[in-house]
Amino acid sequence: MDYYTTSELAEKWGISRRRVTTLCIEERLEGAILKGKTWLIPTDVVKPADLRRKKKLSEMIMDNSLGYDDTNPISIEAYAKKLIGHTFEEVLKWNSTYEVKEDVAEIYGNVNRKGGLGNLLEREYFGYEPNSSPEPDFPKAGVELKVTPYERKKSGKLSAGERLVLGMISYESPIESDFYKSHAWQKCKLILLIYYLRNKELASNLLYPIDYATLFTPTEAEGKCNI
Repeated sequence: MDYYTTSELAEKWGISRRRVTTLCIEERLEGAILKGKTWLIPTDVVKPADLRRKKKLSEMIMDNSLGYDDTNPISIEAYAKKLIGHTFEEVLKWNSTYEVKEDVAEIYGNVNRKGGLGNLLEREYFGYEPNSSPEPDFPKAGVELKVTPYERKKSGKLSAGERLVLGMISYESPIESDFYKSHAWQKCKLILLIYYLRNKELASNLLYPIDYATLFTPTEAEGKCNI
């Protein structure tokens, strides 16, 4: 009989090697055997159903179980504040959309993936797919989500971890002369800011703690600076 290694089967099925190992340990891959420290899986093995998924996003919207009212900014902010004091790893464990998935944790925990932690909250906590739409992330409430780090310097002072990008300038259409009628203003006039403490000494960025969440509207003076 021919066998796959965990790496070979992971590549074939498009999942992580750690996930394949978990399936072996849970005895969900028929015929899998452990030789020394290596799992061997028959090449005719059938991929088991993923029992970790609780509900599809469409089902959650239909039965109103998102955990917040997506038409109400205050409800969205209150839901965001529940993140305070928790790490991104914890969000993966108790989020409202999915149970913990090892392969998903590996993807979001990739330090080279810019915006990965923001994507994690979008998909795994707030229950919508990350996108590059010119509309706000919560279009019914007119709220744009921004997840950004801050750092604590050796002196004890706090500093921004990176610049916030509010949107991209289109080179295919004229720029609106009135800033307050522009797509940029519609997207950023009400921002849900979520800050986390970035500590590069930690083993994984999933261990970063979320410390702050609030709704923010730029002042008129700040708006004039953008015109």
